[in-house]
Amino acid sequence: MIFFLDIDGVMVHANPHRHVEQATDDFYVFSSAAVEIFNTIFIAEEDQVILSTSHRSRYTIAKWKKIFLDRDIRIDSLQLLDNTEQHLIDHYTRKIEDYTQ
Repeated sequence: MIFFLDIDGVMVHANPHRHVEQATDDFYVFSSAAVEIFNTIFIAEEDQVILSTSHRSRYTIAKWKKIFLDRDIRIDSLQLLDNTEQHLIDHYTRKIEDYTQ
């Protein structure tokens, strides 16, 4: 199966009035419930995850895999949702993405 994964509101809460805790690697700490559900759903090695979060351009695929592994999630097949204009922008956001589509 192919799964598209967002971070905000999926792996971490999306409440703007609550602080999102950061791990020692300077990325968000994932919700333990989200990690448990993720690991229940993604059980097959052939499952593919496409990272669709606006954070996707922050790291390489290797770094993303480490971030997930450090949070007890193993993803063998990980890709980043491609956007051909992404390399033209220093900090890529959802607002910019909406205007480039």
